[in-house]
Amino acid sequence: MSPDDSISLDLLPEEVRENRPDEFMLPASTESEDPQFLLRRAVIRLLASRNDPTGVRDSILDTVEETVLRYFVDSGRYSQRELANLLSLSRVTLRKKLGRYGIS
Repeated sequence: MSPDDSISLDLLPEEVRENRPDEFMLPASTESEDPQFLLRRAVIRLLASRNDPTGVRDSILDTVEETVLRYFVDSGRYSQRELANLLSLSRVTLRKKLGRYGIS
């Protein structure tokens, strides 16, 4: 509590005073390896690192899409037909996306 009606920065938590949104906006994780927690933290760090948020949504979605495609193609477990089914894409759309990201 403040001794009077004023509020000073000294009364705020350190992470708020130092403006580190990646540390105070995320819920505490019981497992540091929880994939959703790690993804959320990475997204928040990306958002905090950008001065201009223009296009950030598309950038995040493109990065996630490319990562998912690379993971499944590199695994070698799926044909293009199976992968298209798995991702709810037509084979034509899958081939276009693979070409867009330079994945063979």
